Amino acid sequence: TTWANPGIDAGRWHAPFPIAPPRATRANSPIAAVTRLDGALDVFWIGPDGGVGTTWANPRVDGGRWHTPFAIAPPGAARANSPIAAVTRLDGALDVFWIGPDGGVGTTWANPRVDGGRWHAPFPIAPGGAARADSPISAVTRLDGALDVFWIGPDGGVGTNWANPRIDAGRWHQPFPIAPPGAARANSPIAAVTRLEEALDVFWIGPDGGVGTTWANPRIDSGRWHPPFPIAPAHSARPDSPIAAVTRKSGENRTLMGRTVLARARNNDPTDLVALYDVSRLDQDGKFINVACVIAPQGMSDLPFGGQTLLVWGSGRYRDSDVYLACVPLGAIEDPSAWRFFTGLGPSSRPLWNPDQRLAVPLFNQRQVGELSAGWIELLGVWLLQYNAGAPRGINARVALSPWGPWGDPFVMFDPGWPGLGYGHFMHVKDGSDPMSDPGREHEWGGEYGLEDPPSKSFVPLVERQHHREVVRVPEMGKVFVFGNPYNTVLMTATIQRESD
Repeated sequence: TTWANPGIDAGRWHAPFPIAPPRATRANSPIAAVTRLDGALDVFWIGPDGGVGTTWANPRVDGGRWHTPFAIAPPGAARANSPIAAVTRLDGALDVFWIGPDGGVGTTWANPRVDGGRWHAPFPIAPGGAARADSPISAVTRLDGALDVFWIGPDGGVGTNWANPRIDAGRWHQPFPIAPPGAARANSPIAAVTRLEEALDVFWIGPDGGVGTTWANPRIDSGRWHPPFPIAPAHSARPDSPIAAVTRKSGENRTLMGRTVLARARNNDPTDLVALYDVSRLDQDGKFINVACVIAPQGMSDLPFGGQTLLVWGSGRYRDSDVYLACVPLGAIEDPSAWRFFTGLGPSSRPLWNPDQRLAVPLFNQRQVGELSAGWIELLGVWLLQYNAGAPRGINARVALSPWGPWGDPFVMFDPGWPGLGYGHFMHVKDGSDPMSDPGREHEWGGEYGLEDPPSKSFVPLVERQHHREVVRVPEMGKVFVFGNPYNTVLMTATIQRESD
């Protein structure tokens, strides 16, 4: 191991040193490490005899030195190519998992508040034959010490087992599949994360090289696992691809926006609103927390209903979401069951629609979106979608011939760093000399906040011919909000042109 600490030696890395002697591990041993209890470290490996070994260091014990390695599972506990996984929970408890010679899944545990913190006798949580020969293993902990473990079975299905200290005295339950036979390819890895106060997501690679997933949320459908579905198409992953999954929070670890409500204005008075129902809730995997609405052009095909239809583009977790599409008949908008959500393309590339919002699929891959705006530019025959993003930085835009796409690559409509625009002109530069800062906020950056109003509301086309190109000048295309030095509104103009092809 080696280490670095920003408070010691200017944060430089130190010379490597051994924490276990030669021949402590087998030839192809994996390794797992966790930290707990204000800086304590625990490391785990598999020995030449198939036992599981560990060592530890705690900055509050013995001057933080590493201790003599010792076994926590006996010889023969782990099979020749067993992976290993370790998690910490419950204020310092440790759980370690591996696959045994019979294909069963084994574990052992230690808790500093139980039995003097000693390690307990290993035991199986899945029977012999549960895991295939090359199965990976993944373990996560969530909310007050619950544990979930995942592996791949001999038939290519994905299996799991779980324990929760608040249920059935914390005992492990019977293993069960969460993905059917053939879901995972022969050498597929597996990754699992927990989010949204106990929700779980698991990922693997399928026989066709696509990436599959399934999910469960204790607050949705009684916590049951849902049918697996692809999140990346066939041939996305190479034959030996690994997989990794992370979950994150937006808004500096705060949930800034949690739901979208449909409301009716009494007597057309926008200050007198009656809430009708929640359109989307973040705590139910909602994907339409920020929305942009456009009435579909008359005669538009491939919608799930006739008559006037409202198209709704949406994003979920703030500035941590892709963009999704929904539609609802204007005449039935007060009925929450009338909504339909775009779930992909079917035969002949026709859009598929489903009443379950959770099945909505991203229109493109750019999980950065918060506010967004959409509109139909009739003169050019394209849909224009605009939204804020961090990469590329600024107000991004994409165009498509259909509301569901395929959407073109993003291009930047406004970058606050462009010379003569944005920073230093109507957005404050942190610690800069510009006069834009609100009093007392000189040490904060300004930033582009998003677009207000669908652009189609404010298009005032002016057609010109430039080098045999049709150009549309769009005064007052949208408003770019600026937040944090100062929070203000700036009216902007853009010119959009469509190439001859």
